[in-house]
Amino acid sequence: MIPNKLRYLLLFYTFIVCVVPINAQKDTIFYDAQWKVINSKDSASFYRPPIKKVGDLFHIQDYHISGQVQMDGYSTSDVKDIWTGKVSWYYKDGSLQQEANYSDGYLEGEFISFLNGEKLTALYKKNRWVSGKRNIVYASGRKYYMEKKGDTIKEIIYQDSIDGIRLERVGTDEIYEIYAVYYGKGGAYIGKKNKLQNGKIDGVDVIYNYDPMRVVSVSYYDQGTYLGKTAYYPNGKLQAQFKKEPELSTIYYNRNGEQIGEITYTLDQYGSKPYNGKEYSFGYYGAKGADAYCIKSSRTYANGNISEDETYYDECGVLKTVNKYKDGKKYLQISYLENGDELSRMEYDNYRPMNGTQIVRDTKSTYKDGKLIVETNYFPNSKVVKSTKTPLKEVYFDFNGEKLGELSLNGDETYPKPVDGLRFSYHYKKNTVERIEAYKDGVIVKATNWREQTIGNNKIETFKEVNEYAPNGYDKVRTVKFYSNGEKQSDITYKGYKEQNGLFYDQEGKLIGEYDFLTKNGKRYEFFSNSDEIKEFEESKNGKQLKFKRYDYGPYTTSGAINPVLMEDIDVACCAMFYKREGGLIAKTEFKNGIPWAGEYFDTKTREKFTIENGVKSGSYQKLDYNFQVLEEGNYVADKKEGTFKKFTYAGAIISEENYKAGVLHGVSTYFDEKGEVVGKMEYKDGNPYEGTRTLDTSYKKEKRTQVYKAGRLTKEIAVSDNGRLVKTFKDDDTVLCELFYLDTAKKKLVYNLSGGVINGKVIRYDQEGKIQATANIERSTYKSGVLFLKPQYSDNGAAYYKVGKNEKEIEITIFNERDEKIFSSIEQLQFNNAIFSQKLEVNTNQVYEYNLY
Repeated sequence: MIPNKLRYLLLFYTFIVCVVPINAQKDTIFYDAQWKVINSKDSASFYRPPIKKVGDLFHIQDYHISGQVQMDGYSTSDVKDIWTGKVSWYYKDGSLQQEANYSDGYLEGEFISFLNGEKLTALYKKNRWVSGKRNIVYASGRKYYMEKKGDTIKEIIYQDSIDGIRLERVGTDEIYEIYAVYYGKGGAYIGKKNKLQNGKIDGVDVIYNYDPMRVVSVSYYDQGTYLGKTAYYPNGKLQAQFKKEPELSTIYYNRNGEQIGEITYTLDQYGSKPYNGKEYSFGYYGAKGADAYCIKSSRTYANGNISEDETYYDECGVLKTVNKYKDGKKYLQISYLENGDELSRMEYDNYRPMNGTQIVRDTKSTYKDGKLIVETNYFPNSKVVKSTKTPLKEVYFDFNGEKLGELSLNGDETYPKPVDGLRFSYHYKKNTVERIEAYKDGVIVKATNWREQTIGNNKIETFKEVNEYAPNGYDKVRTVKFYSNGEKQSDITYKGYKEQNGLFYDQEGKLIGEYDFLTKNGKRYEFFSNSDEIKEFEESKNGKQLKFKRYDYGPYTTSGAINPVLMEDIDVACCAMFYKREGGLIAKTEFKNGIPWAGEYFDTKTREKFTIENGVKSGSYQKLDYNFQVLEEGNYVADKKEGTFKKFTYAGAIISEENYKAGVLHGVSTYFDEKGEVVGKMEYKDGNPYEGTRTLDTSYKKEKRTQVYKAGRLTKEIAVSDNGRLVKTFKDDDTVLCELFYLDTAKKKLVYNLSGGVINGKVIRYDQEGKIQATANIERSTYKSGVLFLKPQYSDNGAAYYKVGKNEKEIEITIFNERDEKIFSSIEQLQFNNAIFSQKLEVNTNQVYEYNLY
């Protein structure tokens, strides 16, 4: 998953780069309207002629099929678009669409775009969007307008007019979406979505189709509780209309706008629940043509219980199956042929098949007195038998009707279990066998799988794997894998799923390696999953690695292709070399006596690059991200940090400059905010903070934390989060005064003391006007009396916070939502100072800790 703070950067950068593999291009490449490579010029929308080298750079131009330039820029590589300098994009008429400035493939400086003839400017620093406005047009016709002021980002997704049908979203660098506002045809207001603290929705959530842009559905929520949905056909007419008054309900229409049914709802803790009427399911979202208008199924309810459901054939309105229920329990199923004739029926006892024949998808089962007589499975969309099953036997066939094998069962008429023989599984589309399980004395002893893998354009290969199991049927004892040509690839034995010994072969069947996993002796190979390609090679002796090679997917591989590239090449008798996926050496190290001795080393797990002299770290050090952006840099002397170490954000902004002596912090270190301004300086002595201010990396908590030290003692700590600004003043080694301020104000929200890390004394809460709102007494985390505002233990059911009042006789609990509306209240008499029933509200009314306070 892309972190939210990087989303806007990557979304935009992906569009600008528009990377396509060009592989030292010699011929003209043609693309369709979605920039996919095609072979035919006749159906192309764009093309790229052979790349020209100009000095040390490569001149790359893309053209509209008319011959008008579409893009013009310079790259430092002829196998990858690594832009440098100015890059320009043009419309079909030759007018400028947008223009960007790059440095080593990263956006740097102004990015120019246009909206209704107005020039927009966005500013980038080291590939990070800093400020400004931009308007981006995608090949699909979808358009994105975005503007950034300070930390606030506004995004508008539209198609024709920015004032027409659109989605407006507001967020920050850290929070992708705080709220969204939706508009329909002609810019008509639909509604607003607010994100609650628990991540759920209050308001409406709209789904659009973007080709062309239209409203598909509007879902309604109340404080996180789903209520219902209004949906539309592709022709814009109502399919389902949700109503809140006079009661929760949905009215359904056919494609001509005629009402066909209605369902009413009740609410429980999980949301709306069908109560009376009939609800419908239509063609899946994104369905094309007539399928988008078809009813796929329906369900009829009476007083909250389902009474009947119907499913239909793909042909609109042709009934396939009817299930009937009594008191919510299924008692009858009737299946029909496409001509309307009854095919079969089955009687049930509370969903358990009793008498008759039932048809579920491609399976036909016959029961008598609750016992299975015979089950017949058919290949999809055919009348060809795939398998038959009785309590004593399963028999399997291929698509030509030839018997493949059989499996004896133990005769249980309800859930028969396998005894001896073979069980077959089939490919869901091709009707071919993809798995065979072999059973003996009731346990599985072998499983053979055939897996199809796309390995390139229009190229699919099948890979076989055989697993053998111990007599208990659980522990694996052996796995044999095969190349796509059928030759054995590897043969590994196991004990309790732990690898023991391995044999490895080339594609001609020749043994190329043997490996003992316990003693780590021999040659070991690892292959990419379902592939002929080697992923790793290792040679070891007596547990010590002698040689190691690791490969990764090649850059810009498509359609399942791997195109492996060498990433690591280690030979302890010589040297180690580390490479970038796109090509180019990262680091090279010479070995001596089996250990890295001199040169540069790259740790692929920690992504640390450092200089080695005489077998220890000595010289330059860098920590890199996956784009080789420097996150930290400094120097080592004799395997210890020495001098200044700088840390940077993923966008390249400096975070800190810390000074080390003999591996520990010593001297003055400097800390910076996201704008590069100094926010603190700290003097360290022998690794410990002594005098000054420092910031801490607490990004995993989504907060910014600062500490103040005087004469080696922590005196103050400030943590800023969405909850506000928490200032902790350390009076002594045991007592801490805590003051929580409303965010971006000097007004207090909470005041309390900690002793030994737990709340001790009065807890005072203030409203935003500065007036005391509540006071409570807590003795070493034990809640004694008074009023507290607490966070819900589990963020659910619309509860934002709890107001709790307690005295020696009773406890009162009031629950509020995020609109500060009271949604529940209770008063309970205490029994031996305990609230028995209130515990079911998941409120700890005895022990209260700092993280419980709201």
